[in-house]
Amino acid sequence: MKVKKFVSQSFGRVDENYIKNSLHSIEGVKAVRLDDSANTITVEYDDSKVSPSTLESELKKNNFL
Repeated sequence: MKVKKFVSQSFGRVDENYIKNSLHSIEGVKAVRLDDSANTITVEYDDSKVSPSTLESELKKNNFL
C-alpha cells in the first residue's frame, strides 16, 4: 500500500462525499481522507492496481485540484 497526498483548492465548493466516491470508484483505492483545514486529500492505494498519475488525473478531471 502507498499513500499520496494532494493539495486541493476545492474545499467548500465541492461535496466531500462526492470527492470520496469519485476516488473510491477507482480500482485499487483503499482509503480516502480529507482534511479541510489543510486543504488536503490523502489517498491510500494499491500501487499494483493504480498509479499516482491516475489519481491526480481523476482529481483534475473533476476540478478537485
